[in-house]
Formats: sequence, C-alpha cells, structure tokens
Amino acid sequence: YGRVVGDKYTDYVFNLNQFVDIHGMAVVVIYRDCRDVVASYLERVRRHWGRTPVLSAFDAPDKIAQRWLSAVSCVDRYGDRICAIRYEDFVHEPRRELVRLGRLLGVDPDGFCADLVRTNSVGSYKHRLSGEELSMVMHTAGPRMAELGYR
Repeated sequence: YGRVVGDKYTDYVFNLNQFVDIHGMAVVVIYRDCRDVVASYLERVRRHWGRTPVLSAFDAPDKIAQRWLSAVSCVDRYGDRICAIRYEDFVHEPRRELVRLGRLLGVDPDGFCADLVRTNSVGSYKHRLSGEELSMVMHTAGPRMAELGYR
C-alpha cells in the first residue's frame, strides 16, 4: 500500500464517513464552481455518457447542481476532519495550496510541479452554458455558491 494515494473519482465525497476515521489517512477533497461542474458534466452526458442510465439521470443543469449541493454538504459535514481545497484557489495560487497540501501529506511541496497547473477550465461555463442553463444552476445553487465565495 502506498502512503499517499489519489483518485479523481468524485463520488468518494458521498462516502467520506468511510475514510475520515482511518488512522493515518489524510482526506483531501477538491471542489469547484458549480457552474463549471455543470458545464463539464453536461458535455460528458451529451457526448459520451448519455446511454449510461445512472449517469444520464443527471442530464439537466438543476439535477447536476443539486448533486453538487449534496457533495458540498458532505464536505461541510466532515470539514473539521478533511482538507477541502477550492479548485479555483489551487489554480490561481498553486504554490500556496501545494505547500498546504504538502504539510498535510507530510511530503516536500517542492516535489509538486506547479507549472503543470492550467487555468483554462476556470470559468469555462461562460461559453459552455446557455443563459437558461446558467439560470437553472444559479436558482438551484446560487446561494450556497455565494457562501463559498463564487460570484
């Protein structure tokens, strides 16, 4: 077993209770702007996942935004026992966030290559969501997004 293990699978956030009490395990959750999440998910459902019943269940902006709210609620529930990193902070201040992450994981943050971090996906919803889709997202998740600093 490795000392540091990572995975991009987002649904782990719904099972944080299985991880937070494991001795020696540091749990890191990276969350991002709901609007970008919705834009990305809709694109995948429409292009690749549309025929997968469990994934196509989230085929509308409000459904995806509601799932984002559920995920953020899980992060809140375990906030004192996990390290939550806002994706946009990581992208815009990678060195600062990598230092914080390195401390948590007990690794030298200079070993991370901050030059690989790209900003092109931040705010991509602006050209990926229609006005109606954006309105649905904001109606569903806007207040919670504002609490998290998304404007």
